[in-house]
Amino acid sequence: MAEKAKHVTAIELVEDAVNAAKENAKLNDIDNCDFIAGDVFVEIQKVEKRPEVIVVDPPRVGIHEKLLKRLLNLMLKNWCMCHVIQSLWL
Repeated sequence: MAEKAKHVTAIELVEDAVNAAKENAKLNDIDNCDFIAGDVFVEIQKVEKRPEVIVVDPPRVGIHEKLLKRLLNLMLKNWCMCHVIQSLWL
């Protein structure tokens, strides 16, 4: 994604995964990404620029209804959701 986007903001609950992503970006000379460790429900409100595209990879139970509503309120133009069928069963 970083090769095609002007900027990427990644939010991940697991801090070790965020640290690994930062290291991976550094090793691959990727400098247009911000990696945030935290709960997406909370951290998405702190992102200053409204995203044009969002990619979510929710757990097996699907994306929580409150988070889905919060993301939809951002009025995003494009969506990519992994586990779509599971995510729609709220």
